Amino acid sequence: MGEPELAKEEFTSHNVALNFLHEFSDNWQYRLGFNGLFQDVFDEGVVQRTLQADRRTLNRRFDRRTNDLTNLALQNEILGKFNTGSIQHELLFGVEYFLLEYAYTFANAPIGPIDIFNPVYGARPTRSLIQTTNGAYGSNNVGVYLQDLITLLPNLKLLAGVRFDNVYSFFEDRDPQETINEVSDNNFSPRFGILYQPSNSTSLYASYSQSFTPQFFGTNSRGGAFKPEETEQFEVGVRQGFFNNRLLGSLAAYQVTRKNVSTPDISTPEDFDRIQVGGATKSRD
Repeated sequence: MGEPELAKEEFTSHNVALNFLHEFSDNWQYRLGFNGLFQDVFDEGVVQRTLQADRRTLNRRFDRRTNDLTNLALQNEILGKFNTGSIQHELLFGVEYFLLEYAYTFANAPIGPIDIFNPVYGARPTRSLIQTTNGAYGSNNVGVYLQDLITLLPNLKLLAGVRFDNVYSFFEDRDPQETINEVSDNNFSPRFGILYQPSNSTSLYASYSQSFTPQFFGTNSRGGAFKPEETEQFEVGVRQGFFNNRLLGSLAAYQVTRKNVSTPDISTPEDFDRIQVGGATKSRD
């Protein structure tokens, strides 16, 4: 029960991708990858609201929505293979850059109701649009990482790595007055693993890793920003092949601990208000 002449939707999307590989030698190479996504959305039209007491007159509203998205990702990596005595190394060094910017607006205006059994089209909004939402959020992330896969024996491998992240994030609410929450976080995330293969069909492994996720989307009820969510994971497992590895099975146990987890704050009417849970949450299997 809309107004066909008032319905309008425009969507544009552009994607740019680049991949480059250069081999310095049989053991050393450089990889570059870039991806850019640019999207714009404009959408307006009449939406249904509530039915009046006569059960035939439908209240309506005219809505307009815009979204603008920019997402960039750049990755540079150097991979190398070398030996220190009888020990083999596969070294990986990389630098990454990510950018996310998302802006959005929402506006509406009242429009006349319509008889759902005898509709007469041609209504127009009864006043100018009033903007009710105008905001943006985004993040810039620079990551540097180093990893070494070490082959001690043909059936025994170790993995050691570390990653450093610098993240700037923001959440901007421009209505009713401009409010900007900005957070800058730095974090080191280690990673370790071991793989032992007593036979061609059996693999035993264990791993440990840390990571963090910036909480740039949403605010608490006081308008403040959140600490980044931190994750710690342990895992041990076995992979077994049967019938000359034509059938594979695996069994694993893990524990994931998360700190600074944020969830929606249902005690406030604001859509973007969240609360951050104190302590840690654990998952096991």
